[in-house]
Amino acid sequence: MAFKKETVFLAKARIHSEAPSTAQTPPAEAIDSGFRQNDGIESDGIPSLSEVVDAVRTTSSRAFPRLLETYLDRLDVKGRFALIKLLSGALRVGVSARLAKQALAGAFGKDIEQIEETWHGIEPPYAGLFAWLEGKGERPDTGKSLVFRPVMLAHPIADDDWPGMIASDWMAEWKWDGIRIQVAADGSRARIFTRNGDEISAGFPEVAERLSRAHGVADGELLILRDGLVAAIQRFAAAA
Repeated sequence: MAFKKETVFLAKARIHSEAPSTAQTPPAEAIDSGFRQNDGIESDGIPSLSEVVDAVRTTSSRAFPRLLETYLDRLDVKGRFALIKLLSGALRVGVSARLAKQALAGAFGKDIEQIEETWHGIEPPYAGLFAWLEGKGERPDTGKSLVFRPVMLAHPIADDDWPGMIASDWMAEWKWDGIRIQVAADGSRARIFTRNGDEISAGFPEVAERLSRAHGVADGELLILRDGLVAAIQRFAAAA
């Protein structure tokens, strides 16, 4: 499961675009004291912040519920509050990457496609990204990184489109019951993204490993086969 950078970006976008909020905010010490400041785990079992961040970034969606349960059992009240704050951002559940990208694009007047192309090529503390957004530097160079490229999405045919359409000018393909993905590979590593730019490589490690020997970017449908037949899309729920 990817670490929630969305929390940082939504906060930055709000600070940039809105007046200071009058809502009550927990003091910094209430957040910082939830985890140990040093690396490693002490005898009381409280994890360090670095351990939590590393574990969340490398855990698949399938294994994440168990990881979260383990941390909630090990942490005290302040630690649990800090963990939820870290994962969801200001206790807001369901913060999506798409929402964070839209917030940044709107707050700083950038094209959302530029945000999407930069998104997976940056790492904390995102200094280069914020410098570009604030007009203090160039856009981060992700040319050699395995990043998501905005995809072309299909749109329904409107009723007034039919009279001008010539059947021989078009091709049709099966609507497979899978998930739309994009794969970026450089010959030694591959990353798998959804149509919205969320990385799901950890959910399909065998697919990422198999495609890592390729070079380039591929866009297509990820399917699960059972006895030679395409399985129902529900089978993806545990992995994606």
